[in-house]
Amino acid sequence: MTPRRRRRAGYAFVAPVALFLGAVIVFPLVHAFWTSLHRVRGLNSTFIGADNYVRIFGDSTFWHSLGVSFAFTGSAVVLHHVAGLPYTEVGAALGSSEAAARRSAADGIAKLRTAYPTKGTNP
Repeated sequence: MTPRRRRRAGYAFVAPVALFLGAVIVFPLVHAFWTSLHRVRGLNSTFIGADNYVRIFGDSTFWHSLGVSFAFTGSAVVLHHVAGLPYTEVGAALGSSEAAARRSAADGIAKLRTAYPTKGTNP
């Protein structure tokens, strides 16, 4: 098989995935951005440019909501890690040694401290 035919065969294998990603991810993102540049009232649409973005970046409610979203996400991740820390009990239930479970718990705590450093901890 010549290099040119191999390249075409590669494109033929990649094309369905590229089309799927374009249809499912890229098109909705571009459409949402285009829609954000318009004021839509029912079936009527008026182009207003970046006015929506100027208005939202000047709104204190938006910034408060963004801060709450980050705080919620951060605490959810921390709680997820903390909930997974009782490795000793899980390890004992599954039949592994307590020492291995303690090492896993120590590794989990170290990763948690690295991910969320606080005052007085070294990442």
